[in-house]
Order: sequence, then structure tokens, then C-alpha cells
Amino acid sequence: MEYSGKLFGKVGNKYFPLESTTEDFECLQKNIGQLESKLKIAEKALNEIVKFDEDLEDEYGDPGELANSALEKIMIVDGF
Repeated sequence: MEYSGKLFGKVGNKYFPLESTTEDFECLQKNIGQLESKLKIAEKALNEIVKFDEDLEDEYGDPGELANSALEKIMIVDGF
């Protein structure tokens, strides 16, 4: 974004300050990207658990381990 600072709204010919700044807006956009990444990871893990069959545990692994792996990946995306 070229402009940096307070954001303003306009009604008719009058301007009023908004609660958010350009920095807040850019932070929200970044957080949306992180949340989308987390959702993809969680969705993949849940799909793997849904496909899980007790007879194939050796092939697919324990559902708890799959869930823990997904949580670890989410923490990495989150920056922990």
C-alpha cells in the first residue's frame, strides 16, 4: 500500500476517521493468509483420519499421531 496511516470514511462531502489504520488492514490480510494455510493443513489431516481404517493402522498410522502431526504443522505456520 502506498499510503500509510489513518483511514477515513466519507459520507456525502464529510470525512470521518475510522478505527483502523493501514497497518491494521495489512495485518488482517496477513492473518487471513495464515488462517487459510492452517485450514488446509487441518482439512488434510481430518480427511486422512476419516479414511483411517483400523485394519490398515500399520499402513496409515494412528489417528492420534496424524492429529498431533497436523497440530505441529499448524503451530509452525502460526510461528510457535
